[in-house]
Amino acid sequence: MKKFIAILIVALMFTACTSINNFLCKPTDAQTAQANVGLAVAQTVLVAAASYTGSGVVALVSAQAIPVFQKVIKGYCVVQAEWDAAVEALTAANTQTKSLAKAKAFGTGTAIDADIIGLQGVKW
Repeated sequence: MKKFIAILIVALMFTACTSINNFLCKPTDAQTAQANVGLAVAQTVLVAAASYTGSGVVALVSAQAIPVFQKVIKGYCVVQAEWDAAVEALTAANTQTKSLAKAKAFGTGTAIDADIIGLQGVKW
């Protein structure tokens, strides 16, 4: 029983700390703008991925990138590791999509590459 109570207390403390951090922290306008760029890039990669690839790229972007950008757009802070993981997921998905597009002899643009470079510079 003591073990259960200790686990419950630790879980409540973790939840409380997360809630307090979200309450006290608000993304800056620049961070929110970059989250909007990230979401647009993610959606672009998803459209391209649907044309060229299977579900691996779609799952990568949908699970790791989009939720982080949507969280920031809604006004919540994220830790640097979450942001970096989202940007890395976009980078990996974009690289995979471009490789498959070249293999299928379709052209790809470099605007997304520039957007991803901008996202990599965002600090929390």
